[in-house]
Amino acid sequence: MGAGFWAGFGEEFSDTVQANRKRVEKTAEDRKQYLNTYGARAISDARKDVSQLKGYISYLSSRGISSKAIQGVFERQGVTGLKTFYSRIEDRDDLTSEDLQETIRIAENYASNTSMDPVQVLTEAVGLVPSGQKGEQREGGIIRSILGLSTQSLSNVMNEPMIGGLTGRDVYAAIGKSGAGYEGTGQAVNYNLPVKALDYTQVKDVAKTLYDQADRRIEDFRTLLVESQDVDSSAAPSELAIQARKRLKEQYGTSTTGETYDYTNPEVVMERRLFADGLEQSQDKNRILQGWSLFDAAIFRTALDEETNRRGSITSSSPLGQFRNIYKNFFNGTYQNQSPVKKFDTNEDLEAADLPSGWYLVGGILKYAVNVSD
Repeated sequence: MGAGFWAGFGEEFSDTVQANRKRVEKTAEDRKQYLNTYGARAISDARKDVSQLKGYISYLSSRGISSKAIQGVFERQGVTGLKTFYSRIEDRDDLTSEDLQETIRIAENYASNTSMDPVQVLTEAVGLVPSGQKGEQREGGIIRSILGLSTQSLSNVMNEPMIGGLTGRDVYAAIGKSGAGYEGTGQAVNYNLPVKALDYTQVKDVAKTLYDQADRRIEDFRTLLVESQDVDSSAAPSELAIQARKRLKEQYGTSTTGETYDYTNPEVVMERRLFADGLEQSQDKNRILQGWSLFDAAIFRTALDEETNRRGSITSSSPLGQFRNIYKNFFNGTYQNQSPVKKFDTNEDLEAADLPSGWYLVGGILKYAVNVSD
């Protein structure tokens, strides 16, 4: 009876073991095929992302962007931020290293005190760093081995190098991270690039704006000079003359060389009329603009606005001839031996500085300030 019970059991057991082994090996083979198919694609995409990031960083570095500035943008906006940064700089071959200094300063302020390698951060984020660790061995003892259920073949697939030094386990993780990246903190980034220089047609338009303003200001000035000499029935200055003199003092009281004018003095009025008449009768637009700019700071205000809003509209303007050099000299301090034009946010800041009488930029507006103690 005992022999009858065991009869045929050996063959059935052997078939079960073989079936178990085939099933496990089939699972291991399927896992390997899955990793090779989808893993290769995921790793290829991840490597492209890292390669692109390296390209962005290499180009930004070649344009003089510091590693700290690059880190600052990366910490805030991740890969997307550096791609945007790269695109904006790459599109502006007109920018010099000097032009980029303010942009660099702002970006560096975004960086934390801890040094960061953006390439390494992204490499880890997309799963391209080998773990170097073996997975857990789950053999389940001798019984699993006897039954043909050993997971050694699966373990081999997961722990042996497959693609570029990455184990199956690494590749599996890389698939899970497919499409991932590094997004940073999500805080806004101000790239603060200078505005792009104008083309020749636009530069000519700006020049015409200045010419037209000079013409209007000269005509207004001549009209006020005439009105300032008007008298009433008693031969005293009329109300028209009083208002004209007030406007003359406010708008044309101090030339850009610092000279002041007393429009109650008929001789001064006559001298200024001859000056304005001479400019008005000239047919040379550049001569008019140059001559008037020596007298009327409003031209410099307009020019400053144009240059600020449209880079190169004054400093790179060939139609403006000598005026562009007068403009540069006026603001950098080589004009009429004056000091460079200093900038202040408010009138209070200017007063607190206790500087000598001269031209200053206050809140972006050019003005002549008088220090009574001079």
